Amino acid sequence: MPHMLKQDIERHGDGYYIHRIPGIVCTRRGTVLAYCESRSGGDWSEIDITLRKSTDDGKTWGARRVLVRGEGHTTNNPVMFAGGDSGRIHFLWHKNYACAFYQFSDDEGESWSEPEDVTYAYEQFRPEYPWEVIAAGPGHGTVLSNGTLFVPVWLSTDHSHHPFVCGCIFSHDNGKTWNRGGLIMATDKIPEPNETAACETGDGGILMNIRNTGPSYRRAVAKSADGGASFSAPVLETQLQDPHCAAGMLSFRNEANRHVLVFSNCESESPLRINLSLRVSLDDGANWRALGVIEEISGYSDVCLNPLTGTLFCYYERGWLENKPGWPQALTVARIESFMNDFEAEL
Repeated sequence: MPHMLKQDIERHGDGYYIHRIPGIVCTRRGTVLAYCESRSGGDWSEIDITLRKSTDDGKTWGARRVLVRGEGHTTNNPVMFAGGDSGRIHFLWHKNYACAFYQFSDDEGESWSEPEDVTYAYEQFRPEYPWEVIAAGPGHGTVLSNGTLFVPVWLSTDHSHHPFVCGCIFSHDNGKTWNRGGLIMATDKIPEPNETAACETGDGGILMNIRNTGPSYRRAVAKSADGGASFSAPVLETQLQDPHCAAGMLSFRNEANRHVLVFSNCESESPLRINLSLRVSLDDGANWRALGVIEEISGYSDVCLNPLTGTLFCYYERGWLENKPGWPQALTVARIESFMNDFEAEL
């Protein structure tokens, strides 16, 4: 893959036991924000949410900033999203997998509003699904073309995080109020639909690309034609092998006004989190074309595009800790300059 540069921006043991669950967004001014869970241990350990920022198209990264301090608690599943007419950066995070909070920044992530409890949006699921655990993403949310803030979420009825369902919450008023959308329930082939990457399709619909822990080692997909109020039943995406791991996805229109989807995940027909790959689709996910492998041993990933330069970023978990397959040695940013220019002829 040409013009790809890779840089570790968080490493195991550098201030925390481990850094996991990467997410990345780029603002319309070209600021890149890379965020993650900085942990003292596993999913339920004390966790801070931290951020690094780049103002030079990912060439250099600023010092780590703590956005949310765990202070003895788990703060988990941070999701940011940028875009829309206001230029506001939105930030959703969770505490102890039981409460959700919303903040925003109007100065490229330099300062943030006070946290607002938005757990009420998840409470709206209870009559249909009596959850004990809630989370978003992971990765990033989406500002739809009509201005709606859209966040894929997952829920579980047990602290073991099994079983799962997934769905969405959204805001029609730029984050002032939030509501639940539809749920995506289990099927025989997709027994636990959970961590989801979502994007808007060319016709204004929503594509949910879903982590599927079934035996097929394939992703699952579901679609919405009503802004997330309801979803089609999930089906296997036979083109996308996956080792039961989170993935990244984005959509955008290129200079020729073609609607492009970019997808990142570990291409593996086994439990091994290996072969982190990039793919593109020009028909809203009906067909996927492989672009290449970013990293041999990897894990969770997320992707974003700088609208000013065309640089593509993939922020991902790299390597495995000794005796802990799936726990990363580092969080790494792969930077692919002039992504659209290099692939325009092929696309």
